[in-house]
Amino acid sequence: MNPDDFLVLAIRLSSSSGEAERRSAVSRAYYGVFHTARRLIERCGVDCPQSAEAHDKIAKCLQHSAVANVVTAGRELNSLRTIRNHADYRLNDKRFSDAGFVQLQLGVARTIHAALSEAAVDLSIRDAIRQYAATILKLPLRDVD
Repeated sequence: MNPDDFLVLAIRLSSSSGEAERRSAVSRAYYGVFHTARRLIERCGVDCPQSAEAHDKIAKCLQHSAVANVVTAGRELNSLRTIRNHADYRLNDKRFSDAGFVQLQLGVARTIHAALSEAAVDLSIRDAIRQYAATILKLPLRDVD
């Protein structure tokens, strides 16, 4: 599956007036960029965990990429994850009834996606991410071309 499909779904859901759809839009937007980030980190030759710890470790790898817009994307990915958790678990959080708030979160997801797509073109982040992942996060590395 292509992670971009989650973003397309998020955009479609966000146009609904229903709170459940808006909450789902934020959740799908997060997972769209999370899986895009995972693919990028794995293209750098880092084996990402297949557990919940992947969320934090992937964001940290981005934050230590040494490329400004990717570092920012890593921080924003963490923030979007917090908002996604609120969408999924805090049903008394009224922010999701506000279409503007939901659109703001989709804008964050688009910004993250753009930064990651740009980084995927030349992979100039590869060495920094590999070093951080191996030395600090203790993640296994694979050989890359």
